[in-house]
Amino acid sequence: MTIVVSQNGKDARILEKEIIDKENYLQEYIFNNPESVKIYDIKEDTKLLIVSREFPTNSGPIDALALDKYGNIYIIETKLYKNADKRKVVAQALDYGAALWKKFNDFNKFKSIISESVVKQFDQSLEDKFMQFFGFLEYDDTLKLLENARDNLDKGHFKFVILMDSVDERLKDLILFMNENSDFEIYCVELEYYKHDSYEIVIPKLYGAEYKKTQSKETINSTAAPISKNDFIEYCDTNVHERVERQVVDELLQFAESQADRMGWGRGKEPNFTFRVEYSPGKYITLFQLWAHGRINVYGWLMGGLLGNPDLKPYNEEIEKYFKEITAITGKTAIVNMRETQEFSYKVFSTPEKMNEFKKAVLRLKTALKIPKQM
Repeated sequence: MTIVVSQNGKDARILEKEIIDKENYLQEYIFNNPESVKIYDIKEDTKLLIVSREFPTNSGPIDALALDKYGNIYIIETKLYKNADKRKVVAQALDYGAALWKKFNDFNKFKSIISESVVKQFDQSLEDKFMQFFGFLEYDDTLKLLENARDNLDKGHFKFVILMDSVDERLKDLILFMNENSDFEIYCVELEYYKHDSYEIVIPKLYGAEYKKTQSKETINSTAAPISKNDFIEYCDTNVHERVERQVVDELLQFAESQADRMGWGRGKEPNFTFRVEYSPGKYITLFQLWAHGRINVYGWLMGGLLGNPDLKPYNEEIEKYFKEITAITGKTAIVNMRETQEFSYKVFSTPEKMNEFKKAVLRLKTALKIPKQM
């Protein structure tokens, strides 16, 4: 491509393509300018947040790891054309995917690493960065992103991006072949690099999007119809057979219907609902989430994020007390900085007393959030 620059229609000059000497420059550039990875050419409203560089795996560090607002996980491998290993770059990226899937069967460990990276790079929590970067209006949007990411990690559903300064035809053909004849989604981005005075001009070109997956994981996550109460109950009738498990699900469903200011219904790995409280006009907080098979989540990171909200600073003690109460009921280790998720099964409610303690903790915090306090 020829780039011509001029000033006021005069003094035109042709810019020659510059050579990128170091792969580290490519990594640094996409980290600071994620829009250069042209995923928006595949789906218009998609952009990537680079959540980690040099992400550790047993096969070596992944150059860059990214998420989009749907919870899709992107493994990004950078390579210069002059590198003798460039022919192996697709195999290397797939190897990283296998290592990532194999090593991180505990999503909380995976999340802990990317959270630490985001805090270090942006001086924001992971959840707050999601809110700001993707323009989410409610923390529940962040919850959905993380649940989708958890599902993709568990199933090894990754998207692969090869980033190079120059791409030859053989690599383009290989990527097209892989996309057409496998379940992998592999893309290649070529960055043409020019300089003019103090300006850098980068022209990204995306390859591999020519073949559209008929049922991409992104489509499954982002366009599935929302469920209703009837869908949830129908699923439980068909799949939840253990008596105690079903009793817990039914009791907490009834509790949520009578006490929550709003309930959210979701799919994730299985149908689920959230107990939401309006803590300020039009703003809601999820106090717990229950899955059809009796798994319950209390999101420490969600409350941790809200502790930084000026509207809720007067309620810090009540929120902290809520987590201590949940810890006492579940027997779990205390939540570190109130940012770790408490996940426990219906078996915690082995006695009616435990169930009543849980309900009281939820209602106590709900009531506290309704009482006006001085800032």
